[in-house]
Amino acid sequence: MLRWGYRSWKGGVNKNSRNLNLTGSSVFHNVFQVPTARYTMQFREFFAVVLVVTALVFAAGCTGTQGSSSPSSGSPSTGTASIAAGSNLVPGPTDAVPDANQVTVDVGLKDYLGVVPVIFEGGNGLVHLKYGTARITRADGQVITQQFGNTKGSETDLQGTKQTDRVEVWVTMDNGKTYKVIDRLAPYSTRG
Repeated sequence: MLRWGYRSWKGGVNKNSRNLNLTGSSVFHNVFQVPTARYTMQFREFFAVVLVVTALVFAAGCTGTQGSSSPSSGSPSTGTASIAAGSNLVPGPTDAVPDANQVTVDVGLKDYLGVVPVIFEGGNGLVHLKYGTARITRADGQVITQQFGNTKGSETDLQGTKQTDRVEVWVTMDNGKTYKVIDRLAPYSTRG
């Protein structure tokens, strides 16, 4: 805590003449009394707390899951739903997309209602993309497919369940070829 007052040490104020010595650092010490040992200790404690919080934030960021992958797109969506007998919730392989056709699609985490966002992020193959198709195979056996266009930032939401569902994304290029770029599980996370 800084205290306002006169100090006689370091040539400060002459108590008898009330003349101030305004030279050097003694002016500061005459006006303010700075208890450095106390503040050094508080700084060390503050620095330790900041260090621990930073480590915890870093650890939480490193252990999170991010569902980002390759292609998709966005424009008007059309959805179809059907019931699959003995639904297949096992992800399969994806296709190798040529570099000139590479696009990025982000399959986000499920929200508390079981909705999985699929967002088209663009890429080198943006000019060659006709449309994308996203399909969710729900844990209850229902299959929902939505088609979307090729505008960067386009998003479609797939209505899943509050269990683990399977998400697949295909992209269709202007040459007529279709590539499966995402095939993964979308687990439902609960707090706790």
